[in-house]
Amino acid sequence: MVSTPLSELLKRPIAWKTASIDMTVRRVLRSLQANIVKGHGRDHTRNLFWNFADADGDHLRSVVRSLGRRMPSALDQLEATETFKLTGQSGGPVICFMLRPSGYEALDAPDAIPQDEAFLAGMQARGPGAAVAPPINDPEVTEWEEGYRDRIDALLLVAADEAAEAADVADHWKGRLSAAGATLLHEEPGKAQRRKVAEKFEGVEQFGYVDGRSQPLFLAEDVKREPRSFWDPAFPPSQFLVDDPGDDEATSLGSFFVFRKLEENVKGFKDKEDELSAALGLAGGPFEERAGALIVGRFEDGSPVVLNPLPTDMPPVNDFDFRHDEAGSRCPFIAHIRKTNPRGESPFHLATDIGVATTARQERSHIMARRGITYGERQYDEETNDFTDRPTTGVGLLFMAYMSSIENQFEFTQATWANNADFVTGGVGVDPVIGQGPPAPITVPDGWSGASAADFDFGRFVTMKGGEYFFAPSRDFLKNV
Repeated sequence: MVSTPLSELLKRPIAWKTASIDMTVRRVLRSLQANIVKGHGRDHTRNLFWNFADADGDHLRSVVRSLGRRMPSALDQLEATETFKLTGQSGGPVICFMLRPSGYEALDAPDAIPQDEAFLAGMQARGPGAAVAPPINDPEVTEWEEGYRDRIDALLLVAADEAAEAADVADHWKGRLSAAGATLLHEEPGKAQRRKVAEKFEGVEQFGYVDGRSQPLFLAEDVKREPRSFWDPAFPPSQFLVDDPGDDEATSLGSFFVFRKLEENVKGFKDKEDELSAALGLAGGPFEERAGALIVGRFEDGSPVVLNPLPTDMPPVNDFDFRHDEAGSRCPFIAHIRKTNPRGESPFHLATDIGVATTARQERSHIMARRGITYGERQYDEETNDFTDRPTTGVGLLFMAYMSSIENQFEFTQATWANNADFVTGGVGVDPVIGQGPPAPITVPDGWSGASAADFDFGRFVTMKGGEYFFAPSRDFLKNV
């Protein structure tokens, strides 16, 4: 056996299959919770939010220790995925457990609380009316759904291939935690929505667009499968993993975790797409779908609009950048994917257009490992490969992401990129998909049609309904609390 120094291991994507010969790799992945280094891949989740104010400490610690022993590790998850590829045998449910500072205190483990300013304050304190610059612009807490307004101490996430299995596992742990005196504040089910792209069912968000294709990769085996001529998806694990102060072993790592419920007004969004299509002269023709692609940055099938004037119905491409669209005409600067992942262009535009110095490395440091899932259900018609309804409420995205710094990653992306009308260059407007703040007119160019452009008030069709900041501790901490 060899033991790669931990500091070296975290500098570049981890070759997880060396766990049989590298003790450091094995220890890190055995201690780490599932779903962090790679998404769990299940179509059904139950997200249970807990308050421990009335819990019996000894009983609660006993349940958490049992939870730590029963939950699969990152290595268990990766090995189960390999087995599934070979045999089709499911790896079974995945269980993850996240804590707030008050959750650590209820477990009588105050010394184990990670020291991150945003995590310590919590989402309510960092959002509406907070003295955080630039502001995140979340709605007032009184406008959040009731289950997110009280003090949340912990989140239990259960994921499974079938809804019934997820519910059974969730019910088991609900019973055990409730018996320890914990109070269930809210339960949020998630269900992945899918539609067929290039003969494969891809995950989509509720507006109908392929989601999750542009993920940072920090496993060497995943990086090896990706083309990397224009965009490098390889990221250092240190951007997502941090030391777990709750365990003395150097290989015990955890990750900060952001959860946000984002409701999507599908009818409002789709109606505005239709209006924009008409304003750009695209309505009723073969290029009609391009209006939405100019707002999102990809067509519904995931084809990047910077590369294609039409959807391609091919596996969604991720090896691209914006270097050949410096003017932001084929993929507007306002487009969601260009706002939230500028792919190396921000140093040039910020320096040239605004006089702000930054680097490509700094830009990449803000990227998060997203692990979200849709909630609610739209009516999918397999014959037309489309959705037949346009709900205004009750559907959306359970945004979830892992990171090493909430302030530098989630809050920066939301406030400095998505909410900033002067990013990636001056006066382009706020991200029309996830941007927060009052609606304002934006200019939407369509370089594929020559000099065509429309001044258009796209509106706000994603509403934040509640959430919280957590830490996903190591399994070693949970097993020994």
